[in-house]
Amino acid sequence: MGELQGWYVGIPPEMPMFLYKADHVVSSSRTTKLENSFLLDFRGNVKRGNVLVEVFFEVPASFQGQTKAGKRYRVYHKDFIEGDEININKNIRKGVGRYTVKISYKDTTGIYKLRMPNSNDL
Repeated sequence: MGELQGWYVGIPPEMPMFLYKADHVVSSSRTTKLENSFLLDFRGNVKRGNVLVEVFFEVPASFQGQTKAGKRYRVYHKDFIEGDEININKNIRKGVGRYTVKISYKDTTGIYKLRMPNSNDL
């Protein structure tokens, strides 16, 4: 007899992620063209392990060659441990550019939902 370990189901931000004793890293990017900010909406309950939420920002190179790519840097981070409720609803204002959300799960169990605006809306 054994126990299932280290599995996950779900693809952020399309659907909730169900994790069971998983070590997993997910990331998703959106590029804003008109908006000067990005809305991060992430929710869940950490039943086990820990969850690290990070947002990175960079200015991509112009396809017309008029601007070079900017350096990618972290603009937000928060660590959650067993028993914590995650309820992030934060507007990150760093200007027009690429926002990448990276979520690292370590020995984590729980259900998590990441909501991000569509690129067409930005």
